[in-house]
Amino acid sequence: MSQPTPLPSPPTSPPRSPLSEKAPTTPAAMAEVATATIAVPLLPLRETIISPVGDILIRLLTPTHTLHYKTSASVLITTSKIFSAMLSPTSPFSEARRFNNSPYSSTEPFVLKLHDDDPVALCILLKSLHNHPSVPQSLTFKQLVKMAVVVDKYDCSHATRMYGERWMKAWISKAEIPGYEEWLFVAWVWGVEKIFGKLFGKAVMEVCVQRVGGERKGGGVFGEFVPEAVLKAILNHRAQLLNHIKLVFTALFNRYQPSSTSSQSPLQCAATPPDARCDAITFFSVYRKLSELNLLPWNTIEDLDGFTVNELVGWVLNATPASNVWGGGTKMLSLEKHGKECNPLEKLAAQVKTAIVAGGGSKEREVWEFRVREDDCSWEDIVKEFGIMWQS
Repeated sequence: MSQPTPLPSPPTSPPRSPLSEKAPTTPAAMAEVATATIAVPLLPLRETIISPVGDILIRLLTPTHTLHYKTSASVLITTSKIFSAMLSPTSPFSEARRFNNSPYSSTEPFVLKLHDDDPVALCILLKSLHNHPSVPQSLTFKQLVKMAVVVDKYDCSHATRMYGERWMKAWISKAEIPGYEEWLFVAWVWGVEKIFGKLFGKAVMEVCVQRVGGERKGGGVFGEFVPEAVLKAILNHRAQLLNHIKLVFTALFNRYQPSSTSSQSPLQCAATPPDARCDAITFFSVYRKLSELNLLPWNTIEDLDGFTVNELVGWVLNATPASNVWGGGTKMLSLEKHGKECNPLEKLAAQVKTAIVAGGGSKEREVWEFRVREDDCSWEDIVKEFGIMWQS
């Protein structure tokens, strides 16, 4: 059965590559197929008993398999908001009404159809929700991501938190390493705030914007799964940073522009006496660099969609020493004393760093608080449920 329409669309399981129709002929290709067969054995087409007294038979339909999992409706309803919407007596959806109006039979339990989930991940999820003894103690990182997908899809991170912490433990040290970008999604699902905050900030600096079907989407550093709320917060944070940085560059250019009361711009050269040729070299050098980066004209944030924040400010923050930057031009114009004093890059770099801090804000904290607000519950909150005074 498909997820009810009024609920947010959850991420789907990772797509599987279709098998080649042509049989392998080389020894290397045959070995690769043999290895793949050993690593991913064919699943038995039989019923898996998750709960011996279950009243729900989940029928998972995949392109190659039909699998059955016998489960308990009461467990699913109390541990998953999605299953609750599908089965709860108070749910307005037709599937829930059909279940609650159907007679229970131990030989013919109610059939609930699901589609396209990873069969093993769904089986482990159902076992963990039922506190089944045969739940894996450890997972590979790819398996961990698959578990995060189904946990997020059926909205049951709170019920699987104990298992999630166990599975994540072996991979925490890899969170900021290239190749493990899905850690942002994993941390979001199971509430690892410290890792989420670090990866959120990293994504803001490294994400660029891609246009897909007329919509602006994040690209460059993400794994396959990024919650919509997280993506929106990252792109908003990126735009805020770029606006702060733009003010820094605008202020730099304005210093070399003629004032409203004079046709000549005030000299910025720090040498004594100041030399207008120094200003010309300084202004042209910065302008030329921005032109080389295709950053001019810079009218709106959308003009920078193809750039990351790191790419935009990297040439400033990692600039070569002043003597090397200005060496050729200053010698040609006999402005040997104007190198370090008049080079704006050091000051510009400091201003960019300040702008990054100022534009940083607490967007990751805001989106995180949005994520965990409904899960926050205290002893006193439980006491209030009784409606009587209770000694705590």
